[in-house]
Amino acid sequence: MFNDAAGFKRIFLKVGYTDLRKGILGLTAMIRESFGYDPYEKNVLFLFCGHRTDIGPHHICVYARKTTDKIVKAFRPKSLLRNSIATPSLVASIMNAKYVNGMPLDRIATDLRRNDVNISKQVMANWVIRCSERYLSPVYFRLHELLLTYDVIQQDETPVEVTKDGRPANSKSFMWVYRSGKYHTDRVIILYEYQKTRKAEHPQKFLEGFHGVGARI
Repeated sequence: MFNDAAGFKRIFLKVGYTDLRKGILGLTAMIRESFGYDPYEKNVLFLFCGHRTDIGPHHICVYARKTTDKIVKAFRPKSLLRNSIATPSLVASIMNAKYVNGMPLDRIATDLRRNDVNISKQVMANWVIRCSERYLSPVYFRLHELLLTYDVIQQDETPVEVTKDGRPANSKSFMWVYRSGKYHTDRVIILYEYQKTRKAEHPQKFLEGFHGVGARI
């Protein structure tokens, strides 16, 4: 077999059994994760081991144009989350259903199954958390900076029950809300912050650097 590998500058062997039924897409993803290399790199050979021993060697080739040896790949939009089927429109629709329409993830998953789309609530929850941290947090922090430049900020806190935050279930927590005053009609900012208590240190930390007037809503 290795008589055919004289032209390769590097050879990688995936130790242990590999399910070859993954297909080319599954194997290329494994090359990225296990080796950290581009599976389409020129003159590099990746070897995988299956269970069967009666199959001769075969090659998976990626062809380039006849006029150049450079591999030409079609444009692929950047993934919202790595190795995920999540798209901006799909995650946005889930967030809208949950936070605007007040639908639990269980009900969203049920509605999707009616259209033969099987996405568990755990997967959707992971998407919402990761996308919020990656894409929405910078927006939140920028709005926070702008809010601190206003003359008047109103704030209040509301009790909420959270099932999992490191404490016994149904422990009382608080959702703090901070918003611009009624005179800032050109750019209204409303921000929420979750805290486990209603201690004064929470608004003091949130409003650090603010030199205007604070009022309760």
